[in-house]
Amino acid sequence: MNGKALTALTTIFISLSMVACGDDITRGDDDFGDDTSAGDDEAGDTGFEVPDLPEENGSSFDPDGDGFCKYEPFELAAIQPNVMLVLDKSGSMVDHGNDWDHDGDAGTPEVTRWFSLHGVVSTIVDQYEDQFRLGVTLFPARDAEKGSCSVTETPDVGVGLGNGAAILAAIPAASDDQFGGYTPTTDGITTSLAHLEEQGDERPSAMVLVTDGRANCADLNHPTDYDTDLTLAVADAWNGAGVPTFVVGIDSAGQRDELNAVADAGGVPREGSDHFYDASTHEALQTALEDITDRVRCQLEVGILPGEFESMVIEADGKDFPQLQSCSEGDGWVQVDPVNHPNKIELCNAACDAAVTIGGGRAKLECPLLP
Repeated sequence: MNGKALTALTTIFISLSMVACGDDITRGDDDFGDDTSAGDDEAGDTGFEVPDLPEENGSSFDPDGDGFCKYEPFELAAIQPNVMLVLDKSGSMVDHGNDWDHDGDAGTPEVTRWFSLHGVVSTIVDQYEDQFRLGVTLFPARDAEKGSCSVTETPDVGVGLGNGAAILAAIPAASDDQFGGYTPTTDGITTSLAHLEEQGDERPSAMVLVTDGRANCADLNHPTDYDTDLTLAVADAWNGAGVPTFVVGIDSAGQRDELNAVADAGGVPREGSDHFYDASTHEALQTALEDITDRVRCQLEVGILPGEFESMVIEADGKDFPQLQSCSEGDGWVQVDPVNHPNKIELCNAACDAAVTIGGGRAKLECPLLP
């Protein structure tokens, strides 16, 4: 991977850091005060005052004449999310037949895909180990031999702050080209999800799947057949546990359909023709992780549902941001998954930046409210 692959993984991580700071907006029946449930983590003061609403306030009660009938402050609290890196350690990652021009310079030697992934992981953990509770699961297992489908029942490193050194010690060295094995991706997801569910906290959680090949190992008699259970496992994580899976494909032109399906099932697909992060270079891999951290930081759950209002804007840093159909439309907010998680929203572009700048904002429902 050259510069583009490195940029791809980092883009994903910036995306993750936006969900990372998202916290539930506390909601009462009559009192919409400025408390936000933030656990043990500290949160900044957004400085928003909410008008006192009488118990009999109606759907058209406008306390300060600004056209809005209801307010809900929120804080992007400093809550470090649980993020599992689910990394492909199959033989193709070190197959020298797959070596590539990682830096776009024909004058430098080509490197293995693992060499590039290791470099990106090193950069990511160094940059984010104090902002995210990072962990890692390798598939197949660290000590798996060539032809193996084994995956450990617990992660190679469980989630925690300051885990950078532990993660780098747990994965093969950048120069290692002797490991092998098939691609038991589903088991890697299963191990990672079980660990996240065991945490028992209210922190946001996410998985980042990085792979260069088609998932297999479903049938040990035919270990190279594609494992269709991967899409089901990722869908169960999102629909059942609310844990999204960001999907990064390394130089994955041959399995676009499969990776798009997995990305869709994971709940956080990219916009555009490819719904997974296509890391065809080192820079693209870095960009993908940066984008993911960005998206995680600015996803949050609100205590109101779309059926309660006709129009809602998000106010942050003195600016109002409207609802959008897609973050590609500009600055505003979107529903992450209107069907399965209708109260989870994502702040887009300048809206996210503004909320991060002041540590929060408030949702404002325009009058009249829906009955």
